Amino acid sequence: MLLNYFFSWLWDYLYPCTALEENDLVTIWQSKIMAAIISLFISAIHTGIFLLNRWRLNAIETAELKIKASELQEAVTRSKLESLKMQLDPHFVFNNFSTLTELIYEDQKEAASFLENITRVYRYMISNSNKDTITVKEEIEFLNAYFYLLKKRLGEKIDLKIEIDSSAFSLHLPPLTLQLLVENAVKHNTATLANPLTISILSDSGDIIVRNKLQQTAGKSLISTGIGNKNIEFRYKILSQKMPSFSESNGYYEVRLPLI
Repeated sequence: MLLNYFFSWLWDYLYPCTALEENDLVTIWQSKIMAAIISLFISAIHTGIFLLNRWRLNAIETAELKIKASELQEAVTRSKLESLKMQLDPHFVFNNFSTLTELIYEDQKEAASFLENITRVYRYMISNSNKDTITVKEEIEFLNAYFYLLKKRLGEKIDLKIEIDSSAFSLHLPPLTLQLLVENAVKHNTATLANPLTISILSDSGDIIVRNKLQQTAGKSLISTGIGNKNIEFRYKILSQKMPSFSESNGYYEVRLPLI
């Protein structure tokens, strides 16, 4: 368009007294209109290319941000899993050392056996701290050592019955899952010599069921460390598509754990 105006001015300058015919004027205006159309077309192409490049760059940046956000979320999730995976109730630890102190003065043989089971518990935690899942057989062996410590402290007030098919021993579940459920059962229920607390662990159709009779005392004061059902649900959510179920029925509390 500028060139058209330039040539028009140049014509008027070089031939100031020459009048243009009508056909010449039409031709000039047609050229100006064509120049405007071509300019708009070229501008549209350049604008389209520019917007396309911006969209492509924005899409790449958005994808990179999503990847980084996903990586950060995964890191946070893994961090939470690691923090929850290997924890014991500090009150349980305190009670164990109190019991051990008493046994040292009363029965050194029993104290040695008690200390051996404490060692087994912590050896299990250390050796499996980097594992997301553990076999049912290993978890049961750990649970037996853990329950031995509870039994020494509570005596005949509590009992543990384990009936698991050997075919389930090679399957997996998150570490300390059974221990958490036994710990919760003892923590949230009353156990006396007249009314002992029995915890049953059974295998059923590829799952493990942990069941205990509800013996809660109204107004019982409990100190919770936050390790419980939410801990188990969180770990299953990360490790498996199957989720555990928690239910109360006919005076019993039951947890069904899918095996991985």
